[in-house]
Amino acid sequence: MYGTEFNEVANPKAYHIHVYFEKGTPSEMEAIVLMDALLSKFPAGIRGVHEVDAGRGPHTQPNLSATIKNDAFGAVVSWLQMNNRGLSILIHPRTGDEWKDHAEAPLWIRNPVAFDPAFLEQVRPKKAGKPGL
Repeated sequence: MYGTEFNEVANPKAYHIHVYFEKGTPSEMEAIVLMDALLSKFPAGIRGVHEVDAGRGPHTQPNLSATIKNDAFGAVVSWLQMNNRGLSILIHPRTGDEWKDHAEAPLWIRNPVAFDPAFLEQVRPKKAGKPGL
């Protein structure tokens, strides 16, 4: 597996952030407070905040989602590492390839949240088989 070949980096259009919580628990308010603080700290770097219900896409837990502009990525991620309020946070690129974005290129702050395997199986790249096999 050692070699000198690497995949070309796909320039993401932007990044998505998902701040997970459990509905009706203190973690829901923590997620809201965190997202409000993020918007205040990076008003030009964050856009499109919305709630994502469990069962949408690969997400098995509700979360607050937003888009991170490419030029704010480093500052936002650094800030979240130090201010995560104990919440699980997913950061992934927006390349247009759902499999790559969620299964191959996710960044997690704190504990990863399991994805819906049925969703991921739908977007998994299919390997071409050899004829006759």
